[in-house]
Amino acid sequence: MRSLPLAAVAALAARVAAAQAPGPPLRLVAGAVVSRTDSAPVAGASVAIVGTALRTVTDAAGRFTFSRAPAEMLDLLAARIGYEPELLSVAEGTADDTTVVV
Repeated sequence: MRSLPLAAVAALAARVAAAQAPGPPLRLVAGAVVSRTDSAPVAGASVAIVGTALRTVTDAAGRFTFSRAPAEMLDLLAARIGYEPELLSVAEGTADDTTVVV
């Protein structure tokens, strides 16, 4: 049986430790994107958390979910072709049922 070189074992141990290290606090942020003119759900809208790589697209009911959003105050940017983009600040501690009107 072959054994791993000591450097490979040390690198693997460091990678496992980094994966288990606690990260920043996270929370659930969910809600819906609706039309400003008639409050109808906007399907296919892009929703992003500004300053992060987190992005999603609304479903047929205009709903979106970020299950691992930063816990601190954040800004959501919602956009869809044919609608004016909208920026909405979400306070720290706020969870689901955030409505973005475009």
